[in-house]
Amino acid sequence: MSFAQPAPADSQYKILSECDRSSNVRAEIAQDAALKIHFAITGAPTCYSVTTMVDGKEIKGYLLDGTPDAVREFEKSRADAERDAFKAIPMPAPPSPPPPAPKPADAAPSSSTADSASKDAPKPPKKPQGPKT
Repeated sequence: MSFAQPAPADSQYKILSECDRSSNVRAEIAQDAALKIHFAITGAPTCYSVTTMVDGKEIKGYLLDGTPDAVREFEKSRADAERDAFKAIPMPAPPSPPPPAPKPADAAPSSSTADSASKDAPKPPKKPQGPKT
């Protein structure tokens, strides 16, 4: 794992027109220059969209160096916010218990049901009766 070494305060950092080292240099800033960092594009290296004031003029561009003070503070704030976001994930409430199961119906039909069922049931045929002896 490598860590960026702090650059001397008088070092110059290039504000570029695009996220490419070969693009036009719009301005050069010192390590402690005030920067407004809009967003970062992760890559090798990370590219920062920035706005700064140079000689009274607002300069918008991209910075490919992560060592200026404002960039370090941006990265620290981003990492803190990401860590805090994971801590703040709400735990879902436990599920409600299922409703009680309905009671099973009685196995034997009630007497009123049995009476009505016997009235509606067909009657078995009568056996022929033979001569009495």
